[in-house]
Order: sequence, then structure tokens, then C-alpha cells
Amino acid sequence: MLMKDYINKLSRGQYTYRLPNITAPEGSIDINVISGEISTQQFVLTADETVKDVIYSSNPKVKLIKNGFVGAEQVIEYTIDARGEKPGSVIEGCFNVVSNAGEMAVSYILHVDQQYFDTSLGKAFNLFHFTNLVHMETEEAAK
Repeated sequence: MLMKDYINKLSRGQYTYRLPNITAPEGSIDINVISGEISTQQFVLTADETVKDVIYSSNPKVKLIKNGFVGAEQVIEYTIDARGEKPGSVIEGCFNVVSNAGEMAVSYILHVDQQYFDTSLGKAFNLFHFTNLVHMETEEAAK
């Protein structure tokens, strides 16, 4: 096909454009975060060819470290600010992906847990649990 014929077809609106296929995590992101802390998490977007995209979060408690990406495999890192959140609360929202492969949403559900310490007796949530640890495992409590 000559360039002139190709340009004429384009000017008449006769063209084919294949969108890249982009894949996100199955279902929604469902993780636990600790109340009063800022944590960092990540997920991966993959495509069958290089894509350019911009991603933003619908919830102000969840912020992307970087929101513009280019590539076939992209590691999306984000921070979760659980300061001011009470244990048992839930942070919900979605990451909106706008790219040359189309638009999509990756939803997330973040469960806020109480801060704890792992011990040989189980999880220590408060002073009562720590006191039990002191009585049962003095050396471990001293660490």
C-alpha cells in the first residue's frame, strides 16, 4: 500500500488500532494495616506491550508514591495513612488507572487492626498481655 493510499484511508476514518491488554490483580486488594501507622504496599500491573498510564486513588488515606508509569510490567507502590483510624475500621476505595490501554479500577479494602507485638505466648495487644509475658517468659519480655 502506498503512503498516499494509507493517508487517504486515515482521513476517511478507516483505520484499525489495537489496544494493549492490561492485567491487574484478581479481585480487590484486601490487606490489614496497623492503626496509627503509615505503611507501604504494592501491586503489579502487566501488559502485553508497553503502556503509558496515570493512576490515582479515590481515598485520601491511600496515596501513590509515583502516579505516572510507562512499561509492560509496572510495580505500583502506595502508602496507607492509618493515623487517626480506630482498630476495626475499614479504609475502602479504588485505584483508577487511565492509560493508552483504556481505563480500569482496582478496588481495595484495608482493615485497620490494633497494634500488637508477636511473642511466644501469642499476640500482645496491651499492658495486661505484656505483664503475662513478664511472668511467664522474663527473658523474652526484657528484649
